[in-house]
Amino acid sequence: MNTSDPSCPTECTQVPHLKSLISGILNKLPAIEYSRLASSEIDYYGASNTISRELKLGGIPYTRASWLHGWNRYPLVKPELFIHQGCVACCEVGKVPNLVATKPLENFLRGNNYPLAKAVGDPFIYTQEANVERIPKSLLIVPWHSIKETNSKHYQSSKKLFLPEKLDILKEKFSTIVACLGGFCVQRKNYIKIYEDAGIPWITGAWLHDAYALQRMRNIFSQFEYVSTNSMGSHIPYAGYCGCKVSYYGKGQNLKPKDFLKIPVYKMFPKLTEIIINENRFEKLKEKYSFLFSTIENSATIKDWSNDELGLENKILHHELAKLVGWKIRINNTTKSWEFIPGANPGLATNH
Repeated sequence: MNTSDPSCPTECTQVPHLKSLISGILNKLPAIEYSRLASSEIDYYGASNTISRELKLGGIPYTRASWLHGWNRYPLVKPELFIHQGCVACCEVGKVPNLVATKPLENFLRGNNYPLAKAVGDPFIYTQEANVERIPKSLLIVPWHSIKETNSKHYQSSKKLFLPEKLDILKEKFSTIVACLGGFCVQRKNYIKIYEDAGIPWITGAWLHDAYALQRMRNIFSQFEYVSTNSMGSHIPYAGYCGCKVSYYGKGQNLKPKDFLKIPVYKMFPKLTEIIINENRFEKLKEKYSFLFSTIENSATIKDWSNDELGLENKILHHELAKLVGWKIRINNTTKSWEFIPGANPGLATNH
C-alpha cells in the first residue's frame, strides 16, 4: 500500500532552535509516508489509506470509485466543478460510485448524469480523534499553498512574510506561533526561509501523496487554539471541525485565467475558471464568510458550520464505505477482524 520515497517533503524546519520549539507537537504527528495514487481522487491525501487502516486491512485494492476531497464551496451550476473523468482511473466516472460530502451535492450530481452519487461526508471526518492536548494561546498560520501542477504566483509571494498582524504584536499575544506549509510548497522551498528568518518554526501539513495527510492535519489542528489563514480552502472547515478558532486575513489572491493554464480540469473546462475567479473575489469572500473576518483573538469556533460543510450527518461506518467503493471484504472467523477476500480484489497492494 505504501512505500518510502525520497521525494517526500521534509516534515518540519531543520533549524535546530526552531525545531526544538515544536518538538512536543511533532511527537504527536504521524510520519509522512508516500502512497500511490493509482485510483486517482479516492487516494488523494491518504483517503483510501484512512479506511484501510481503520479496518486493519493492510492494503488497498485498485478502486473503481471516486471520493471528492476537500471543501466544495462553489455554486451548484456545473457538475465538472465537483467531478470529472480525471477523478477515476481507467473507467467511466459516471458509471461508478461518486462519493461526496453533502446531500445537496449528491442530488445535484444525480440530476446531472451521475446516478451513483452518494453523500457520505468528507474523507477528513473518517480520521481518528487525535489523542493530543490543545496548547493555550497557540496560533497556527496557514498561508496559501501551491498545488502539484503549478507553483503559479507562489514563487514570488512566498518570499514575503504574510502575517495576520505585525510579528512583535503576535508574539505578545500568543505563547506559540507556528506556520503550516503545504507539501508541495515545502518541496519547492516556498515560505521556508522567510518564516525561519522571522523566528517562526514551520510544519509540513498536507501533501497529496501522503498516506497520513488527513490524520496528520487532524493531529496538527487539534493542538492549536487559533488558526489564521490568507487562503480559502479545506483547512478552514477541517480546523473548525477540530475545535479551532478560525480567522481569515489578507485581501484575497486576485486570481487570473492564466493561473489555471497548467491544471488539467481547467484546460478541459475553461469556463469553470470564471466561476472560481468570481467566487474568490475578496468582496465575495467577505460577503459569504463574514464570520471569518475578525481579529484573531475575537475569532470564534466554527464547529457546527464545519460539521455541516463536511457532511458529518452523512458519515457511515468504515466497513460500509469500503464495500460501497467495491472492496471485497469479510470478517475473518478466526481473528474476528476484517480482511480482503482472497483473489477478489484486483490490483491489491499490501504493506511491507
